[in-house]
Amino acid sequence: MKLISAVLLFGLVFSGAVFAQGAHVHSTSNATLAIDQNQIEFNLQSPGANLVGFEHSPRDDVQTAMLEQAKATLQSGDWLGFAPRADCAIIELELETPGFEQRDEHDHHHEGHEHDNDHANHAHGEHEHHDEDHDHGDHSHADHHAHHDYEEHEHDDRHHHHEEDHAGHDHGDHNHEHHGHAEFHLRVQAECDNIEQLSWIEFALFEGWPDHREMQLDVLTDRIQQRFELSADNQRVELD
Repeated sequence: MKLISAVLLFGLVFSGAVFAQGAHVHSTSNATLAIDQNQIEFNLQSPGANLVGFEHSPRDDVQTAMLEQAKATLQSGDWLGFAPRADCAIIELELETPGFEQRDEHDHHHEGHEHDNDHANHAHGEHEHHDEDHDHGDHSHADHHAHHDYEEHEHDDRHHHHEEDHAGHDHGDHNHEHHGHAEFHLRVQAECDNIEQLSWIEFALFEGWPDHREMQLDVLTDRIQQRFELSADNQRVELD
């Protein structure tokens, strides 16, 4: 069941504004919590580095295992705690990991770019060879050698510039990959049989993840419109 009241609608707009304005800052995540009638919706956006220490697709078995473990922990919902008397339970949980599965597509595009360069260089070489044969028929033997030496010099210069461009391209690709922004996007919906007894909610999203040091949580209920800053020493939001 979706939250559809005016409170929720405002909460969703508020949530979008928070995520749009929140900078991608390592060690800090952004989240929203909306409570309407007997339903709860929680949204979390966290830089990948906070939970796995990297922000690109896994490069080895160790990184693959780290990513899968983080996903399993988030999807379990065990980190989310409710005041017992409220009798709350998770009814829906969705997790997305944008940026962690894009490397293969990027590498394929880069390989295609290199292939196009090779093809262009091959065609250019054929054109130069044809021009060289044509010049040999029209000029003296000495002129031909002078022209040939000049072409070799030009070719070396072009080759040198091509290597520099290629090196710059590789460097740019490396920087792009190094400064990627892979993230965890989580949405949780819960339902409470005794919502009036919901005096607190706890978010145990710090233990085992030392690089996740702070969560900025915007809370919207019929009584509270406030930002909380949670940490390993302060994981609970008091709703009374």
